Amino acid sequence: MMSFNSFLPIELALTVLILLAALFTWLEWRRKQSLRIARIIVVGLMMLALAGIFLRPIYNVERSSSLIILTNNYDEKKIDSLVQLYGSASLKHIEGVRPYRGSNKITYHDLPSIQHDIQFVVGEGLPNHALDLLDIKTFQFISSNKKEGIIQLHIDKPILANRKHTINGLYYNKSGKTKIVLKSPAGNEDSIVIEKKGEQSFQLSFRPKQSGNLSYEVISEKADGNTWSEILPIHIEVSQPLRILFLQSYPTFETQYLKNFLTAKGHQLLLRYQLSKNNFRFEYGNLPAQSFSRLTNELLNHFDLLVLDANALNMLSASEQTILHESVQHGLGLLLMNIDPSKAPKGKINFFPFQAQKIKTDTASLILAKASITLPTPPYRITESSSVKSIIKNKSRILSGYKNQGFGKIGFQLLQQTYQLTLSGDSLNYANLWSPVIENISRQNTSSSKIKIKNPFPIYQDEPIDFEIISSVENPTLVVDSITLPLHEDVMIDDVWYARAWAAEPGWHTAEISEDASLHYYVSKNEEWKSLTIANQIKANRLINIVSHATAKKKIMESKMVDPIYFYILFILSAAFLWLAPKL
Repeated sequence: MMSFNSFLPIELALTVLILLAALFTWLEWRRKQSLRIARIIVVGLMMLALAGIFLRPIYNVERSSSLIILTNNYDEKKIDSLVQLYGSASLKHIEGVRPYRGSNKITYHDLPSIQHDIQFVVGEGLPNHALDLLDIKTFQFISSNKKEGIIQLHIDKPILANRKHTINGLYYNKSGKTKIVLKSPAGNEDSIVIEKKGEQSFQLSFRPKQSGNLSYEVISEKADGNTWSEILPIHIEVSQPLRILFLQSYPTFETQYLKNFLTAKGHQLLLRYQLSKNNFRFEYGNLPAQSFSRLTNELLNHFDLLVLDANALNMLSASEQTILHESVQHGLGLLLMNIDPSKAPKGKINFFPFQAQKIKTDTASLILAKASITLPTPPYRITESSSVKSIIKNKSRILSGYKNQGFGKIGFQLLQQTYQLTLSGDSLNYANLWSPVIENISRQNTSSSKIKIKNPFPIYQDEPIDFEIISSVENPTLVVDSITLPLHEDVMIDDVWYARAWAAEPGWHTAEISEDASLHYYVSKNEEWKSLTIANQIKANRLINIVSHATAKKKIMESKMVDPIYFYILFILSAAFLWLAPKL
């Protein structure tokens, strides 16, 4: 169907053209020269050219609405296949990406206007801040090959001074032997050699000596001598003393040595031994003398952890068990010792929410600080599940772990007679057995606010940082590098707020909510952690929901104006012929 986009009224333009056509045709007919018929035809062509120039005709064409977006490191062979299958699809490349056979350049800010038409994204994918611009995410992602290097990295938090911590990761090895070295400011901490190709898991351990913001180095060394280094920022928190309550049926060597260890670490302890039904003995560590005869909510609210043996648990009254259960639900940590799973309390409240299987062995061997130790345990194996979090385990079973119960935790320690390590002079492994158990099961930070960064590591300069704040404070104020950021509250969840900032120069930065909570984060240099960034980006694009129309050939009608250059050329050629014809 033809239409016109004339800059003159169509009726006026046609009238003038008809009159001109009649005039020139009459003039050419009167001339007694050769090629009269040809000259009259050329006059018609000249009038047609003028009509095209004045009326500017428009025609409709059918084209595909599908777009193929090219991102970094796309595979040309995959593009060739897509073009062959979807020949009418349009190609567009992100600014900074090499073009492909006439593809048009677009920026990330152009994506919202074309989001309905994006059918394929090819290459490393769109970064998170670009995906956030899209309200409709229904494209199919065709990823490029991974980049050699670290593609996954995880460190359990919090990280405390003088504690052993591990870094778990995944390295994508394309060729040759690779050595990964973890280096602290004081020197090399750990290393591992990867020889197999493909995705290989690795683990590195370190023991920070002081609290604060430290910059570790992860050095990758290839067999051919090629080496690259990346900064791994680690914030080591200051250890806070815990308030720990022991309820034991009678004193044991295990309890006494544990009391001495925790007291020396600065924790505040209150121990009660039940000598008879109404007769108790109390001991204290870093606390003034005090006594109590029964558990109350007020008493338990003052403590971060309750260490309880099986006999003491059975001697609690029904009301005390109810109070204990409520306190755990509100955040108290409960550590069970000397528990026989076959004789676990079967009352209305289950204080041992773990499944156990009986086994033949009553000892457990494990390696701590590169030394093998063997200790007695009950002949049971705790059934592993997604809800059971392990703290200490060997190759065959979990030896200590916990489950979340409301805002608190219930944990267990199967290892017994651990005081033997202290008697043999192995105080380091004794600390390695007990410190993570105490710290993981105890009540978590009780501050009224918490700040979290939603972006995966690493963060680069001039990229958006999304903060999530959980705060019971009315109208909290978030300050990032001395700049107050506006917050918007979650429309569905109370006390959850969000903010966005743009990463400043590389290095350490601080976000804080008054004196209530703070978060230390690090901005990496652009050349660091590229393999990890690409892996995160590919993963985010693969999570995009693919719907049925994502691979369909959609057709739309598009109006196009006939290029006026053709009419100008026709007009010039026609005029030239009419000028030359009398001379032939």
